[in-house]
Parts: sequence; C-alpha cells; structure tokens
Amino acid sequence: MAVPNNIAAASANGNITVTHISADYGTETAIYPLQGEENNYYVQFDVTHFSEFVVEAGGSLFTGHSVTLNGYINLNFYLNLAESQVTTGEGTVVNFTWDRGNASYKIKTTDYFEGRGYKATVALPAAEMTYGITATVEINGVEQAETNTYSVRQYADELLAITSDIKLINLVNTMLDYGAKAQDAFGRTDVAYANAGINYTMQSVTGDMINSAIYDANGRYADDMSVKSGNIGAYAYTPSLIFLSGCTLRQYFIGFIGQGLNGNFDGTKSAGEYTAYYVDKTNIAAAELDTLQEFNVGGVTFSYSALDYVRAIVCNYDESDPGYKLAAATYWYNQAANAYFANN
Repeated sequence: MAVPNNIAAASANGNITVTHISADYGTETAIYPLQGEENNYYVQFDVTHFSEFVVEAGGSLFTGHSVTLNGYINLNFYLNLAESQVTTGEGTVVNFTWDRGNASYKIKTTDYFEGRGYKATVALPAAEMTYGITATVEINGVEQAETNTYSVRQYADELLAITSDIKLINLVNTMLDYGAKAQDAFGRTDVAYANAGINYTMQSVTGDMINSAIYDANGRYADDMSVKSGNIGAYAYTPSLIFLSGCTLRQYFIGFIGQGLNGNFDGTKSAGEYTAYYVDKTNIAAAELDTLQEFNVGGVTFSYSALDYVRAIVCNYDESDPGYKLAAATYWYNQAANAYFANN
C-alpha cells in the first residue's frame, strides 16, 4: 500500500466508506481505509437551545419533555420529585430503554428547574430520532409504576406545531432530515424516517458551496496538510469524522520510513502495514462544523474543519449515494444552525 503524502486541506483521493458494523452504533468514516471501528455513533448538535420549549407530559410523575442540543441530542424528561427523593438514600435514578440501546441517569440537585421539576437526560444518535424512549424511575431503589415513552421526533412535531419562527422551523427540519440521512447510512431503517411528512426537500451541495461556507466562517481556508505534516516528520494519511457524543474530528499521520513521530498523539490504529497516529478535536457543535479547528502536534499548529471532511465526501460520491446525502445534510444543518443561533 502506497502511503499518500499529498492530501490537501480541501481535497480527497481514494474511496470513502460509510458503514454501520457494530451493535453499539457505528464506525468512523475515513478517506483511506483503517482497520477497526470507533465506539458509539452519535451526532453532534449545538449549544443549549430547545430547553425553553417544554412540552407538558400530563402525568403525576412525568411533567414534560424538551430537547437540548449541546454536544448530543439530549432528550429530556422532567420529573415531579421532592428534594428528599433526590438527596436521601439511593436518590432517584431514571433508566432509559429503546429498541437500540439503554442508558441510566442519576438525578442531581442541580437538575432542578423552577416550574418544571427535575430533568433527566438521555443522549441519542441522530439515526434514532423516531425511536420511542421509555423512561422508568427508581426512587431509593424502588421502581415506580408510572413510566413514560417519548421520542425526539414527537418533540419536533410538537415544536413545529407551535412556532412560526422560519429560522427555527428550518433548523428543526434540517435536523430531522439529517437524522433520516443518518438512518440510511447507518442502518436504522426498521422504524419510520425522521423526516417523514415534513415540508422540506434537501438541495444539492457542491464543493464550492462548502468552501465558501468555510471561508465565510473563518476568513481563510484550512491548512495544506501535506505541508504541515512534513514539519512533524510524517505523512498526512487521512482525516476522519467520528459522530460520537462529542462529534470528533480526527487527523491521522504516518511517520516517514525509519523515523519516529514528533508530538503527543491521542492514539493509534492499524492502516495496513503501517501504524497511523491520530489527534482529535472533540465536542464540535453543529454551528461550529464550518469552524477551523486548531490542532497542535510537536509544536506545529494546523487548522482543519469538519466541513473540509464533508467536502471530501461530497466531491467523491454520487448524489444518489447515502454517503453523499449524509454529508450534504450535515452542511445544510450547519447552515441552518448558523442562521438561527446568530439571532438567539
């Protein structure tokens, strides 16, 4: 396998593979092949937003729902609890289950919101917006009879029904469309599509559109990785975008033959006969996907954005391919988030 040494910031060679392999939600997608898979496919969204829109639940224990977009898709369940039920004994734990996973959340005193109650949160991948999440509550070790089932799509529908804010409507619609494209790319088609029935059709995206978005956000383009990597004694091997709970942008490097790599790396992965070293930037919000992220390896600083990676997919895939559709939806979600959060 030839080691590529000329990967520019806004171009890509070779094949990109968008796959879903593991039961715990996914793999990373790299321009050049890497062995192994990442843990937990999660999509990254933006800073706290929807929590001001609380939809009433109508129960005695469960009082409402909201969605908070901050590094996850956080589906929030509000609970009517006494403070003593949070601070005494084993406290209160909320267990979440759905067809594709499970999670638990222990209520803290800081989770209390006046007029709403205590908030319990479950982080969900974009491809699972239509799955019903069932919440079961244990108070001091005793499971309560009242349960509650809710989904991100339900919340989106209720929000769309009460708002006339065009930018908010576009943000919700692009979020749902992004979720649907993730369903196709990562094998979550056993339930209804997140964008089913919404008044939104995704438009095509070009590399030039993405380049313009990057320049508008930063006043410049990403660095040429082939030049920067040489300064640390390495080839720039491939970028990768890992949709974890903190949306990770990753850069892989392979050392020159007979030379070690300079700098502190976050880990390694096999790349055929080579060992690829990588550095990460995590917790990239939707409105920051076009923002150049600054990496530092061995005293050498370089910049690259998640949309640079998205551009690589768009420029290498046909519009009918799920990989292209997911990348294009990422672009439109970023643009909708920028438009909404600019004024809120």
